[in-house]
Amino acid sequence: MKTALRWLGKGVAAAIALILLYQLWIFAHVLWWIDHNPTSTAFMEAGLARQQDKNPDAELRHKWVPYDKISIHLKRALVAAETRSSSHTKALMSKALKPPSKRI
Repeated sequence: MKTALRWLGKGVAAAIALILLYQLWIFAHVLWWIDHNPTSTAFMEAGLARQQDKNPDAELRHKWVPYDKISIHLKRALVAAETRSSSHTKALMSKALKPPSKRI
């Protein structure tokens, strides 16, 4: 009985260790992407493929912009798309996009 409990404890410890390693791996990727912008996205590549159907010499050109330079309308559209299935969409959008001093 003691042996079975010992193996069960080791199995639980191993499962917890694997979960923590996975979380650390995800965290490392988040830290990486803070300083390294992707060269393209799947959406950009699909658009390029459509353009290259019309013009084989078409190239992908893009420019990263600071967050505060992005239109508030685009930010609201993203929040709406991410919370589309939520029944509290309007409340979340209005609260999330208010200046911090007015959120209370």
